[in-house]
Amino acid sequence: MSRMKYGEEILGIIEELVTTSPTNAISLIKKIEEELRQGIGVDKEAFFSNPTITKRLIKIGRKYEDDDNVLEEVIRTVITISERFNIKTQNLYDFLFNYIESKNNKIKYVIASCFPFLTQFNDFNEKWGYILSIPKILPKNESIHIFRKVIEQRIDEIPSELRKNVIKTMESFVFRIENETVNDGIFEQYMTIINKLRFDKYNEEMLGIIGELETTSLTNVLPLIKKVEREVRQEIGIDSKAFFLNPTITKRLIKIGQKYNDNDKILEEAIRTVTTISVRFDVKTQNVYDFLISYIESKNNKIKLVLASCVPLLPQFDYYEKKWDYVLSIPTIPPKKESMDIFRRVIKRKIDEVPSEQKENIITIMENFTNKENLHSVVREYYIEVIEQLRRTDNSI
Repeated sequence: MSRMKYGEEILGIIEELVTTSPTNAISLIKKIEEELRQGIGVDKEAFFSNPTITKRLIKIGRKYEDDDNVLEEVIRTVITISERFNIKTQNLYDFLFNYIESKNNKIKYVIASCFPFLTQFNDFNEKWGYILSIPKILPKNESIHIFRKVIEQRIDEIPSELRKNVIKTMESFVFRIENETVNDGIFEQYMTIINKLRFDKYNEEMLGIIGELETTSLTNVLPLIKKVEREVRQEIGIDSKAFFLNPTITKRLIKIGQKYNDNDKILEEAIRTVTTISVRFDVKTQNVYDFLISYIESKNNKIKLVLASCVPLLPQFDYYEKKWDYVLSIPTIPPKKESMDIFRRVIKRKIDEVPSEQKENIITIMENFTNKENLHSVVREYYIEVIEQLRRTDNSI
């Protein structure tokens, strides 16, 4: 069909739509809508890319706006044109905007599939209220997918106070009992969005606390650093892992610790926080080691105990020239039961590296402790196991 003939035929249908009855209007507009859904050719693209065609169809829609059946088909048709031929004009936006509060769910559903994707929607004052209303449109099992696409496109724009609402809406769909048949692909699409929103919310909250730590008065520092420390001891989740694996976070906490290194209580909490991040999230960077090793001769026993639980487990410690002197000093840190437990764990971890000349000394320390202390039989066995391992690796003992 030539371009001229193609245009003449569609224009003929449009002309007829202007003068026909509502009964005929539905079948005529459906002809155009069905034509639009066929393969795109040069003639079709040239014809429907002309914004005048959309304008004429919009006028027809307004003419029949009291007839929901005709109006629905016109809206469906102009939306198909918009999607297939990238028509995003102001008059299309204005036309759809007029019917966003329609009582007809079919009309509301069709509009929702296009309206939030038009560029003009960015300036709509009630845009987030509208977006959050989409999953309420019937049928809900279909409108939720439109909601997902809109959220996916605007994921970085979602106001923090609305993230929880969006997560809840999506979770209520994917985890509903009757949705057990949701295929893996769709489930994954929703979970990707949910996980990102959760992380963004978590990220924002934790960065807020750290940011406040960097600027607050001395009076507020201790409760804030304790908040972070409590958080790193919570059960590890996707959000916390992604957040604390970022080495920038540890760097910022180290700077806070260094800033307050004359205040033992704050310094202790900062060191405890950094060591917990290092152990739980396997953050073993050079700056973590340098920060911790700089306090290795602290007079504060609480700080010394926290350092002992982490420093010997860092790979950089292998190159510390006083490494074994330090390890052997661990049992002298009060309280004895705690420092001895750390000592045992360090020796067990480095059992194959213990110098022969130190093995007898280590065995003596452990035997003296197990003989004097009232230990649970299971705990005593832990020490005996290490002692026997040391003996097996050195025939001279």
